Amino acid sequence: MKWINHKLGELSGLLVALIALSLILGFLSRVMDMPIIWITEFSQFAMVAVIFLGLSLCEQRQGHVRVEVIIIKFPRNGWRAANIFTYLVALVGVGIMLWGCFEEALYSYESLESVSGLVLIPIYPVKFIIVVGIGFYFIQLLINTVRELRSPMPKPTDPDAVIGVDLE
Repeated sequence: MKWINHKLGELSGLLVALIALSLILGFLSRVMDMPIIWITEFSQFAMVAVIFLGLSLCEQRQGHVRVEVIIIKFPRNGWRAANIFTYLVALVGVGIMLWGCFEEALYSYESLESVSGLVLIPIYPVKFIIVVGIGFYFIQLLINTVRELRSPMPKPTDPDAVIGVDLE
């Protein structure tokens, strides 16, 4: 899973570079009065891909925002229970999101949903990219939940706590 997350992260980085290039290209083409059709839509679709394909890598590195104002005051067992509860709620929420996004992507594919303009641009590829991103995020959440059940994350206020994140 680490390899997949790393490759999805690299793809997200490449897409950010392509977004920058497309915005520059779009600006220059308008200045020269030769606008390129659907360059803006490409940037929008690529931004969606950047966000959703990067979710699992961020979860692997535990880079999502954690608000610990209340649970930091819990005793060690309460801290562990709160972390496990949080992971379980996240699994349910992301699972529902995955199912809903898959249904929406399937509908978009079956109905040939498109963005209107000079050229009709199908939306379903982007929606399936969202499904892939959320799917890998769900898998990484599941891995982190099992890891938390096996060996709990140390409470930051514990004197023997060594907080480290696997950046590989």
